[in-house]
Amino acid sequence: MFPAAREQECLNAFFEGQTGFFVEVGANHPVVGSQTYELEAAGWNGILVEPLEELVSELRRKRQATVVSAACGSPDQHGMTMSIGVANGLSTLVANRIARERIFSEIRSVPVVTLDSIIAASGTGTVDFISI
Repeated sequence: MFPAAREQECLNAFFEGQTGFFVEVGANHPVVGSQTYELEAAGWNGILVEPLEELVSELRRKRQATVVSAACGSPDQHGMTMSIGVANGLSTLVANRIARERIFSEIRSVPVVTLDSIIAASGTGTVDFISI
């Protein structure tokens, strides 16, 4: 079985019949490879965090969840603008350390915030599922 399909099978089995609140960091495509699309379709609410503007626009058109246009970083990076190496679903803020052999289509500047600040701003008391 394809790994993404197996992940969805596990999510469905674990949360069967429940609704809750999710956060997906690095949401990327609204449907393909999404860890939360099926949860949203089952009535969940949530937040999609994505730093690449073209994907943010697509997420806002095709999903109901709140979309945050930023990258997540550490507390000392909160409020900064940082460079991101763009490589489809493998984009990264730390290209020099993690992805030395990855080929980036471009380098962009994106805003960085902490995941804690995103969750606090949402006003939700509980996060039931998180995908990073």
